[in-house]
Amino acid sequence: MPFLLSAMLLVTAACGNGASGGSTGGSSNSGGASVEKDPFGPLPEKTAITVFRTEPDGGPDFLALPDGETLTENRYIDAIEERFNLDVQFPVVVKGDSEKGKLMIASNDITDVMIVGYNDYRMMVENDMLADLTQAYDDFASPQLKELLQTDGGKALDLASVDGKLYGIPTMGTVHNSNPLLWLRKDWMDKLGLKDPKTVDDLAAILKAFIEKDPDNNGQKDTIGLPGVSNFASNYTINTPAMFGYDAIFDAFKSYTGTWVKTADGTVQWGSIQPETKAALAKLNEMYKAGLIPKDFAIMKHEQATEQVVSGKAGAFFGPWWSGWSPLNDAIRNDKTADWRAYTLLDTDGKSVSKQEMPVGSIAVVKKGFKYPEAMIKMVNYGYQVQLDDPNVVGGDPYAGLTMPNWQTLPVPMALWRADSVILDHVGILAASKGEALPEGVGEATLQNYRTQGEYWAKGIDWLRDNPDFYGEPISRIYGVLPIIENDTLPLYSEFYGITKTMEQKMTNLDKLEVDAFIKIITGEQPIDYFDTFVQEWNRLGGEQITKEVNEAL
Repeated sequence: MPFLLSAMLLVTAACGNGASGGSTGGSSNSGGASVEKDPFGPLPEKTAITVFRTEPDGGPDFLALPDGETLTENRYIDAIEERFNLDVQFPVVVKGDSEKGKLMIASNDITDVMIVGYNDYRMMVENDMLADLTQAYDDFASPQLKELLQTDGGKALDLASVDGKLYGIPTMGTVHNSNPLLWLRKDWMDKLGLKDPKTVDDLAAILKAFIEKDPDNNGQKDTIGLPGVSNFASNYTINTPAMFGYDAIFDAFKSYTGTWVKTADGTVQWGSIQPETKAALAKLNEMYKAGLIPKDFAIMKHEQATEQVVSGKAGAFFGPWWSGWSPLNDAIRNDKTADWRAYTLLDTDGKSVSKQEMPVGSIAVVKKGFKYPEAMIKMVNYGYQVQLDDPNVVGGDPYAGLTMPNWQTLPVPMALWRADSVILDHVGILAASKGEALPEGVGEATLQNYRTQGEYWAKGIDWLRDNPDFYGEPISRIYGVLPIIENDTLPLYSEFYGITKTMEQKMTNLDKLEVDAFIKIITGEQPIDYFDTFVQEWNRLGGEQITKEVNEAL
C-alpha cells in the first residue's frame, strides 16, 4: 500500500537510534520461550524502557495529580515499574502538538515506545522501524484488553494490521459518536401541531413553520430555521460531521461527502463527486432560496450558531448525541420550558445511515529490536485495568481515596474507551433509572456513573430543567441516543483511510475546489448543473489519479 514518506524521511531514514534508551537488542519477538505468558507479570530481568511523552494542555487541574507528582513521576509509574520489573524513562517530553515526534520518526531516532497517528504508523511499518507485536499481543494482551478491542467488531485491529501482522495497539473510534442528529424544540412542534420528521421534506415543513408561525409566542417574527457553520459538509480536511453542519441532509440523499465509497461497479470512488451529491446540493439550494438556512451559512462560526440556539432564536439544529452538554445546557438555563428532542432523517431507501469516525485513533508502538516488546502491552493492560476496569486485578488503585488522575498521566496514555459505549451507556443509564440489572463487561467507575445518571433521569425532565447543572449528560445519553437505536442507524465507514502520493500533493487544493463549488450551487451563484463542471475539474486536477492510486492500494 503506497503510504508516503516525507522527503525528510527519505533522506534520513538510515540515521542512528540515539533515543533508544533501554533497548537491549535482540529480536522483535518475546524475550524467550521461558518467559511466563502473564499479562500482569514481571519481565524476567530489570529492563529500561524509554517513552516519548507529550504533555497535554490543561495544566495541573486537568491532570488531577496530587501535589508533588508529575507526568514523569507519579504513582502509576511507580506501580508499573515495580509490577513489571521496568525502569521507565522519559528522555523526550514535549508540549502539545510539537513537531519533535515527527522529526524523530523522520530520522529513525525514536524511543522504545511511542504513540503515533495512523499515517505515521503506516510510514513506520513500511520503513521497518517497528517491532512485530503479533505474537506478543496474542501472548500478553490481557483478556480484558482483547475483549475491549472487539467492541468495534475488530475494525481497529484490522486497520492496524499490515499483511497479517500487528505492529501497534490501537485506540478505537466510537461508533455513532459523530452521527449528525436533528435536534428540535418539541414544545414548538406540539404548539404548531407538527409531527415528528422522517425525511428532509418533513424537516423543511417544520422549519417553515418555525419561521412563520411565532412558535415562541413573543409576537415578533424573529425565529429562524437551521443555523449553519462554515464547515457545513464533511470533506478531506474535516472528515467528521461538524456541529451545525448539514451532513445529515447529504446522508439522506445517500451522498457521503469526504468519504471513499464503494460504487455499483465495485470500485472505490470519492463520495463528494457522486450523482447523489448533486441531488443533495439541489435540495440545499431549494432550502436556501426558501430562507430555511442562513444566507451567510458559509461564513458562520460555531459561536454564532450556538448563540442562535441558546438565545431561543433557533428551534432546530444538527448536532451529535452529546449536544445536551452543549449547546443545550446553556439553552435550558436561558429557557427552562424548552423541550429539546433528537431525531434522525431517513434516506431515500427509508433507512438511517451515518458516516462514522475513523476506526483507529492513536497507536502505541515499540521500536524494532527492543528485547521485550510485551513490556508496552503490559503497561497498556495496566492502564486499562486501573482506570477503566477492575484495579484489583493489578494490585489496586494507587490513588484509592483520592481523585482519579486524568488517563493522560499514565506512562503510555491510551484513550481506551469501548467503541460501543454510546449505545451501551444509554442502555445502562436507562436500566439504572428503572432499578434493572446493569450491563456486564464494564468497569465499576462506569457502573457508578450509570447509577448516578439513572438517578437523575428517574427524577424526570422537569427536575432536570430546574437543575441545569445535571441536565446535559442524561439528556444526551437518553434523548440523544434514542433515535439511533429506534431507527437502527447503520454505521458507514470509509473504504480507505490512508494517503497516496498524489493525495498528499493535491488533495488540499481539491478540497478547496469542492467547498467552493458546493457553496456556489447552494447559494445559486451557479446552476445545479455546475456540479458536472466541478466533477470534471476535480478529476482533471488530480482526483482521477488519486482515485486510481486508492483502488490500487486496496
